[in-house]
Amino acid sequence: MTPTPLSRRIGVKRIILILVVIVVLMMVVQVFKIFRFEISKPTDERETNMVINTVNGETLSHALWIRLKRYNSEIEEVRLRLKRSLLKTQQRHVKCDFERIQVADAQSPNYFNIITRASEIETLTLEDNIDDVMKYLADRYYDYASNDCRLLEDKCKYGQYFGHRYGARCSSNIAQTGSGHPLSSDALGIGIPDNTTIQKDGRHIVTFIHIMPNAISFDDGNVIRDHLKIVPQKCKRVLKKTCSQSSKSTARYSEVFTIAQSWGEAFYHGTLEELPKIAPYLYFLKRHPEIMIHVKGRPKYLSLLGINNSRLIEAQSIHADILYMPAGSPCGRSPLFITQVLANIVATLPDHPPSTIRDTVVLIKRTKSRWFTQHDAILRMLRKHSAQVNLSVEVFGDNPLPSLNRTIDMFRRAEIVVAPHGAGESNLIFSHPDTLLIEGLCYDSDALANLCYRNMAQALGLRYYGLIYRHQCMKITANQIEEPLLEYFKLKFNYRP
Repeated sequence: MTPTPLSRRIGVKRIILILVVIVVLMMVVQVFKIFRFEISKPTDERETNMVINTVNGETLSHALWIRLKRYNSEIEEVRLRLKRSLLKTQQRHVKCDFERIQVADAQSPNYFNIITRASEIETLTLEDNIDDVMKYLADRYYDYASNDCRLLEDKCKYGQYFGHRYGARCSSNIAQTGSGHPLSSDALGIGIPDNTTIQKDGRHIVTFIHIMPNAISFDDGNVIRDHLKIVPQKCKRVLKKTCSQSSKSTARYSEVFTIAQSWGEAFYHGTLEELPKIAPYLYFLKRHPEIMIHVKGRPKYLSLLGINNSRLIEAQSIHADILYMPAGSPCGRSPLFITQVLANIVATLPDHPPSTIRDTVVLIKRTKSRWFTQHDAILRMLRKHSAQVNLSVEVFGDNPLPSLNRTIDMFRRAEIVVAPHGAGESNLIFSHPDTLLIEGLCYDSDALANLCYRNMAQALGLRYYGLIYRHQCMKITANQIEEPLLEYFKLKFNYRP
């Protein structure tokens, strides 16, 4: 056999090497395309439909979904930039000098200015003009009603002032709430630092997120990064200067998204204050399951959002190389945008297809505190009138609690929910806009009645009637509930017994 000339062998090797380089380059380009641009397209049909909802027959899905995708894309870019930066620096502990620490209060008009002056904290705001916001949020909102508007507005926590912040007024009759009114621009500012909602170009900040390296997150919602203490809007806000726990004795994680806040382990606070904070960021978080989530307790419905319990961190404090800190949720005052994003998501869960059927009156029965002592008489009255307008009556009890599937179905089909003040009302997150909540408020001379569910109703576009007397809600009678019930049946079904 004649040997192959050396020059020929070298030429073949060179050609093979060139081909290998070309193939590798093509693979790198393809991977970059997937990595860089995949965030702009849904991964499957179920995820595309995740935030679809209908309000009064009109689809909110497209405008809201596109807006959230764009916002999540911006977060993705910041993450990549931060990760590249961290590769060039050594890990270090969080420095905190009590004499130098500054407090950033998320309720203050100076909040964004203080955050901006802090090094390496990036803030992404979701902004739109009011006309665009109205395209992807509920289109109608309602004044609330009560048997005693003066007592409700003057002697209740979050009374008249916050009713007006949501753009609503108190009426003595449900019929006076009529067909509702458009979105109030002032309502968009709930949960946003004071006097910062409307930007110079007329656009509204509807939510925001801070992304920062090397920070400590605490289970009361506070965050410390070097000489800055960030206090979000939440329950139990303490603004005093403190360095709290040293990062040297705190468990360290690569990336953490925090929704922790005081009382987050309680059902109301977990459902209506922790979960809304995570809702706008689900697309980003599902793409990166390695990002852990700091919680206070485990919100009961977090699994509905596709977040596995293995990602949850329950700890007094954690140290994150990269920390994602969304806008807070003020205590008992539901922010409009993030609350509606959550409602849109749970309205179209894959295992619970959306339904326009509303054929039920739900009566909540509590057994441990704040129950209707005349529950049986109230139930008989509801059944008598509801049968005349082809509605059935379902009892949502707490001993035992219905299954999750039963709970979702019951509240999704509800035309009216009747309840003594209590956490079970949080399940109205599953209900259609314009569902009526008739709430028995608990008022006495020592404790103000709490209007957190009036505020929830305003944020979700629900109707609300507050029954309030100068005695505890337990004593509310069937006759007292019958009056607003018949007012609503007359308005909605032209029913006159």
